[in-house]
Amino acid sequence: MATILPPNPPIPILDQRLIASDSKKFGLDLERLTYPTKASLCAALGLLPPDLLGAVSKLNTFRNHTAHDLDFAVTDREKEEFQSSFSGRLGQEMRKKIEAGEEPPPSKTSLAYYIAVVVFSLEVLRQQYLKQRKEHDSLMKEAEKAARDLGLGHIWDGVQAKEGEQRS
Repeated sequence: MATILPPNPPIPILDQRLIASDSKKFGLDLERLTYPTKASLCAALGLLPPDLLGAVSKLNTFRNHTAHDLDFAVTDREKEEFQSSFSGRLGQEMRKKIEAGEEPPPSKTSLAYYIAVVVFSLEVLRQQYLKQRKEHDSLMKEAEKAARDLGLGHIWDGVQAKEGEQRS
């Protein structure tokens, strides 16, 4: 019996990145977007590397198959398609290792391995995002302090209020 997967692949980074990109400013209702649309939108906005778009989309395909057919079994061909959906540097590195015999071919590799690669890659992106966000927040606090020290707090408050209006 197959494992029942949640309604969307467990990759909330897509929603987090879209929310952080001021999606409301563009009139986007994230709850109404399909997972493939969110993934494509993230890639188009530069929030998800295009190298991972194919793999993230393929992961969603597996989730859909499993959700609608509890007896679904991944074939060697589907594993090969999943492996080949990794493009760019990550895909090249995977293919080099397989060709060099350092990694087993997709037919000898579990689906869990490829899912782990996607999730790990997205976790690396999430950590990078959190680090950038923390650095941004720190710079904003420094800028606010400088503005207030110079007696320009009222201008700072006006700019922040204007940005808040644009986001809502």
